[in-house]
Amino acid sequence: MKEIVINLGERSYKVVVGVNLREKINEEIRRLAPSSLLLITDKYLYPMYGKKIEEICSQTPFFKVLLPPGEKGKNLKWVIKIYTQAIKNNLDRDSVFLILGGGSVGDTGGFSASTYLRGVRYIQLPTTLLSMVDSSIGGKTGVDFLAKNIVGTFYQPSSVIADIRTLETLPFRTYRNGIAEVVKYGFIKDGEILQILERRKKEILGKDEEVLEEIITRSVRIKGEIVEKDEKEKGLRAILNFGHTLGHAIEYASRFKIWHGEAVSLGMVGALYISWQMGITGKENLERLERILTIYELPIRWKGKDYEALYPLLLKDKKRKEGKIKFVLLRNIGETEIRDDVPEELIRETLYYLQK
Repeated sequence: MKEIVINLGERSYKVVVGVNLREKINEEIRRLAPSSLLLITDKYLYPMYGKKIEEICSQTPFFKVLLPPGEKGKNLKWVIKIYTQAIKNNLDRDSVFLILGGGSVGDTGGFSASTYLRGVRYIQLPTTLLSMVDSSIGGKTGVDFLAKNIVGTFYQPSSVIADIRTLETLPFRTYRNGIAEVVKYGFIKDGEILQILERRKKEILGKDEEVLEEIITRSVRIKGEIVEKDEKEKGLRAILNFGHTLGHAIEYASRFKIWHGEAVSLGMVGALYISWQMGITGKENLERLERILTIYELPIRWKGKDYEALYPLLLKDKKRKEGKIKFVLLRNIGETEIRDDVPEELIRETLYYLQK
């Protein structure tokens, strides 16, 4: 078991990564001493893990909201249902939200916690690789509204408890989604992650707990260090969007038939193609990225929407400034560059490249 502290002054919290963390959950609930608990999860996870959480919390008034899985539950309609359940059961500012699930549940639950009564405490209990290494860390919450993650807040959890055993039940497509974010951390900050991904394919695909603990812990530390320096994405934290500018547009254009990790995979390929074409990086980095993504059956090409459909979505990206689209580009492994001067013609060419 590993514990990583995210140092943010009064908003500091621990991220615990390990197996069979039931006692850690119990310990954290005792520490927070909530007046009541609201479990936010989805209808598939509740029978597997939610009932166990309910047993742990049997001494505290306990309520629940079951969202539909994935992006279907990540909108204001479901936020209102969470508010309604909380108000109906008189949850107050001493209450705690328990958010059990992947990135979509975590984003919706975190946003609801941040805005109910101007903010109540919440614990993230991520159950997917993607949420363990990325979305549960750093306090970014949000829901979709006309575009991806367009409504949201920065609001830190009280703690994050990532039990690797929950990954055992993940379908392969869901599991590989998280690997895309691990690849991202390798390219923007930690070349050793890339070596682990290249050398230990068998163990990673077999969900070996030791190697998973290592890559999850490395990813959490990277994100934690970045968040500590730039909690609200004023500068450095923007590098975490490597692959996300194009990725979010592709994800939304596909009506979420392409999942987040798959879209980020395509977005990273696009970002490295732009980096290469602008003379910022060498072609070998693009080739290495495509090789690693292919090992884990993540997409490197997309036979989908054309440029005319995607470009308006890029213009709606929340990271744009004065109408300029920001891209996180790569100079070398661990060295990034944020640019808003990518020519429109090169963006068009990149989309054609992704469709080859």
